[in-house]
Amino acid sequence: MVSADTARLRFIEVKGRHANARTLTTTCDEVLIALNAVDAYMLAVAVVENGLGHPLTYLPDPAYLCGPAPNVAEV
Repeated sequence: MVSADTARLRFIEVKGRHANARTLTTTCDEVLIALNAVDAYMLAVAVVENGLGHPLTYLPDPAYLCGPAPNVAEV
């Protein structure tokens, strides 16, 4: 996606999860992209409950959730 106001390329990963879930699973590639494109990567979380989605929650810098340098085993 290219942002209309800045004409920059943005990477938006959308993840769905059940309302009662305690975790969110990402792939190693998704984490690496988030770490290497901090200003251009965003995670959008769609919480689903009773078959209906809630409004998206956007995390503009999801790489911070992994800490400074995630271990591939953690990913």
